[in-house]
Amino acid sequence: MASSWDDFKTSMKSFFNSAADKTEEYAKIGKIKVDIVNLKRSLDRQYQEMGKAVFDALKKDDQTALGGKAEIQKLMAGIQKQIDHIKDKEKEIEKIRAEARKKAVSKEAKKKETKKEEKKESEKTASAPAKKKTAASGKSVQIKETAADKKPADSGPKKDS
Repeated sequence: MASSWDDFKTSMKSFFNSAADKTEEYAKIGKIKVDIVNLKRSLDRQYQEMGKAVFDALKKDDQTALGGKAEIQKLMAGIQKQIDHIKDKEKEIEKIRAEARKKAVSKEAKKKETKKEEKKESEKTASAPAKKKTAASGKSVQIKETAADKKPADSGPKKDS
């Protein structure tokens, strides 16, 4: 039978392991979010460059060649690359969250299984007949339970009313 101290230790160990897992998850997600913010800043700069290039082309009244300009095409390709990179980072965050959920579900299932095993073990020990060592031989002898052992304790002398 586990003592309350053992239960407390197990509970605290579980709590701190869970806290460590969550901290690790949030640290990974936080790092990726910082990466996303930096990518979005870079994307904004590229949009600015493209806007300037379009403005300059329109200022020169070169509207027909606007889409065909190599400079604008290069900027558009860079922008699309940044957008794709941001999407990849967001998928990475979802992957980390999914792994954390899967790990939590697995731990819960393991915890339930452990509790079931403990319950079965305690039922097994509770239903097993008691054994007593005899002084003479040192061997374990099974003690049989009698009807008197099963009877509830007498509450004292009964008074007639």
